[in-house]
Amino acid sequence: MLELKDFACAHQGNLVLKEVNTSIAKGSLVALLGNNGSGKSTLLRSLIGLHQEWSGELIVQGTHGPITPSKKEARRLSKEISVVFSKLAFIPDLTIQECLETAMSSRLPFFTSSKKSTEEKQRTESKIMELLDLVSLHSGGKIIEFTRKLDTLSDGELKKVLIARALAQETPMILMDEPLSHLDHLSKSEILQLLSKLKNLGKTILFSTHDLHYLGNDLDQILLLSKGGMKELPGRSTLLELEEMLLEGKRG
Repeated sequence: MLELKDFACAHQGNLVLKEVNTSIAKGSLVALLGNNGSGKSTLLRSLIGLHQEWSGELIVQGTHGPITPSKKEARRLSKEISVVFSKLAFIPDLTIQECLETAMSSRLPFFTSSKKSTEEKQRTESKIMELLDLVSLHSGGKIIEFTRKLDTLSDGELKKVLIARALAQETPMILMDEPLSHLDHLSKSEILQLLSKLKNLGKTILFSTHDLHYLGNDLDQILLLSKGGMKELPGRSTLLELEEMLLEGKRG
C-alpha cells in the first residue's frame, strides 16, 4: 500500500530523517512513534504531498497504479489517502453534515458542495447517519444529530466526526496525526476500538502518537523514529521496550 525507499526528508533545510526503508501492507494498523522533533508530522505531511523537502522514493500503490505524493497528484492522491489532522481549523457555524458533505461531494478536502436534488439529499443524509453510527457518535443511546455545530462537540466527539469525514472520502488508507491527543481515558479507548474496527473493515491506517500507554492490541507494526532514522518493530512490542528506545533517542 505504501513504500519508502532510501527516503530522507528535511524541515526548513535541516535534515530530519535519512536512509528510511519501509513498507506498510494493505489492511494493516500501524503506529508512528517518536520524540518531539523526530519528524513524525514532517513524514506524514510528505506522504500526502504537503511537504516537498524529501528525496528517495515515496510510493503510494493506488487503485490505478503507483502515485508519488505531490501537489500535482493531489486529486489522484485524495482517492487513495484521507487525513485526520490533530487540529482542524473550521468555520464556527459549520455543522456535522456540512463537514462530512465536503468530503462526500468531491472526495477532495474542504470542497464546497453543489446544490442537490431531494433524492440526492436523502441519500446523503442516509450515508451520513451510517457514518456516524459506524464511528459510534452516540449520546443517550441515539446518534448525535448531524445538524449539531462542530464547536458544540466535545474533543472526543469532534475526533469521531473527523474520522467519519475521512471515511466519507472513501479511501483505502487513512493517515491520522495524533488522534489520541487532548482526550480523556475513556475517549482514547473508544478511538482505539474504532481504529481496530476500521482495520477489520479493510482500511489501512497509519497514526502518529506520543502516548505509549494507548496503542491497543491490534497493531500490526510500529514505526519508531529515532536519531534521524526509523526502526520497524512488531505491533506487540512492550511498553518497557518502547520507552527504552525513546530514551536512547533522547540521549543521542
